[in-house]
Amino acid sequence: MPITVDTAQWPVARILWTETTDAALDVYERDTRAYLARKQPYVSITWIGYYKSTSEQRTRIAKMTGEMSPLAKTYCAFSTMIAPSAAFRFALSGFLLLRPLPMPYEVCKTFEEAVRLCREGAAKRGLKLPDVITPL
Repeated sequence: MPITVDTAQWPVARILWTETTDAALDVYERDTRAYLARKQPYVSITWIGYYKSTSEQRTRIAKMTGEMSPLAKTYCAFSTMIAPSAAFRFALSGFLLLRPLPMPYEVCKTFEEAVRLCREGAAKRGLKLPDVITPL
């Protein structure tokens, strides 16, 4: 699946984003709403391997983000986005300066950096994470 949402290591939500299709967005929205409905503190680690979308998909993503923002703001202790490409990290960071997310977040280069930042964010909220967090 082009977007995988995995909560097997809860309270860590691991997301792997490899392609943006309408079907993938359906899965992403369903699975993200499901873990937000738990109304429990969590952290998220998103790997962005590839991101290209149509204007309709970007509108849909913006609408979903807006609808889910109140719960994410309340329950997400920290969110990381891993983007191996320096150019994409720069573009994403610039976009997020203009449209910040509702929770503490950071754009990272590596999985190890993302885990470290999530652990720091979780500790500030008293949230215990698994001793070992594995990549998807």
